Amino acid sequence: MAASYNDLEKKILDAGKKLLEPRPYSISSLLLFLDDLNLALRRVDQDHPVSTQEALSPLKNAFVSERLFNHSNVHVRVAVALCIIEVMRITAPDAPYDDDKMKEIFGLVVSTFEHLSNKSSPSYTNSVLILETVDLAKICLVMLDLGCDALLIEMFQHFLKTLRFTTGLLCAAYVLLYFIYFLYRDHHPMRVSSHMENIMTLVLEESEDIPPGLLSPILGHLKKDDKKIPQVSRKLAEQVLINCASKVKTYLNEAVKSSGVSLDKYSNVVASICDGTLNALKQNEVVVQQDTQEVAEESTPEQTGVLKRRLNQEHSEEADSSEESDPAETEAQTHKRARVESGSMMENTTVEAEPARVPQPCSATHQLAKVKQSIVDTITSVRQFRSELETKEQSLVDTLTSVQQFRSELKKKEDTLEASLLEVDILGEKILGINKILNS
Repeated sequence: MAASYNDLEKKILDAGKKLLEPRPYSISSLLLFLDDLNLALRRVDQDHPVSTQEALSPLKNAFVSERLFNHSNVHVRVAVALCIIEVMRITAPDAPYDDDKMKEIFGLVVSTFEHLSNKSSPSYTNSVLILETVDLAKICLVMLDLGCDALLIEMFQHFLKTLRFTTGLLCAAYVLLYFIYFLYRDHHPMRVSSHMENIMTLVLEESEDIPPGLLSPILGHLKKDDKKIPQVSRKLAEQVLINCASKVKTYLNEAVKSSGVSLDKYSNVVASICDGTLNALKQNEVVVQQDTQEVAEESTPEQTGVLKRRLNQEHSEEADSSEESDPAETEAQTHKRARVESGSMMENTTVEAEPARVPQPCSATHQLAKVKQSIVDTITSVRQFRSELETKEQSLVDTLTSVQQFRSELKKKEDTLEASLLEVDILGEKILGINKILNS
């Protein structure tokens, strides 16, 4: 194990030295080299020996060099940003560069999120990996410490504009089918949206003072009358506000006033947070469901039989408490009581024999409960399906990583074969020279 880690450190050290050399690289070979290097960096844990820091030193200098950091090819810059992000993860909580250079790096990192809107982009996978590392390593906290408010606002804008789901039908019966359809035609796996939500929530929660500009992109996607806003972007904006409602309440009121748009023009989530009624909004559905269940319980056949038995019992008690005038009247009362009990038994027997005649609840609240239960069942199925897709997606990512590693190895073998071919050509020329001497 120690030998394997030593080999990894040596590979990182050699890569840094090669990148510092002024040798020319083709774009394709440079991208392959950086992809292979990224795989090596991802194998390094934060709990690493001091020797790892020494191995990283040439690499850190190479990444911020002019010819790599400001490379003319955008995909090379994204690959460099991914490697730098991995270095930041490894060296955390210490920053690998000074504050000014870190701000430049964050500018490069935020610019890579533009590629999240296009899954066919060669840099899409690297952009997703950058997003994932920024979330899991909480790198956005460093942006907060350095006061990168403008970059954070730009990052929020990228996230909200990136999601491009098409709005589906609202009917619960079609939710699952349309979810599958949108998932396959959309550019984003579900984990991308989840990482965005985590990052945005963390930024708002950890900000000492939330600038109005940071909430402006969120409010811009929560206007009721704007039909051009994708539903998934609106949902992301709402969920972020709900996650940190207590923190953003005061700042949200100020942001709404600054926007010049009245509160009633925004989503109900915005109004409920500003008014302090978010918990009531969350509990509303629970109350409706409980009321519906109570209505259904009050109308069950069992309870109908209980009411009838209670009524019969009251009649019997009234008959027992009446004064006896004479034996004939007493006998009449007895016969009357027997008829009442006999009638009650017949009614109960009828109810038990023919339960279909008992009226079932058909109120609006009952129908609403049925629709809600249908939606809940559909959401459960969707979540299970999403979990399976995420598992398959991770498998595809692992396969892609293996393919990239194999491609890198093929490149090395190709270079070796080219060098061998060159040696063969040189050897052939020498043989020709010897033949000429011998023939002469």
